[in-house]
Amino acid sequence: MIHCRGEDLERSDSNEGEANRFAAELLMPELLIDQEATNRGCNIPLLAQLFGVSVPAMRLRLLTLGLLPHWMR
Repeated sequence: MIHCRGEDLERSDSNEGEANRFAAELLMPELLIDQEATNRGCNIPLLAQLFGVSVPAMRLRLLTLGLLPHWMR
């Protein structure tokens, strides 16, 4: 049995981290996220609903792409 810790998900050399990045790019393409975040004012719950992902996943994607305003970090 393989156990996965939270920090394993963020490591660039882990299979889980690679799978998470792939899923984020597939479900939340950078170009579309950039357009919608601009149009909708970084409304995280609305963007999450629009893309069919969780609010924490959307927040992390916006943060990763540098689209999350400083006051929302």
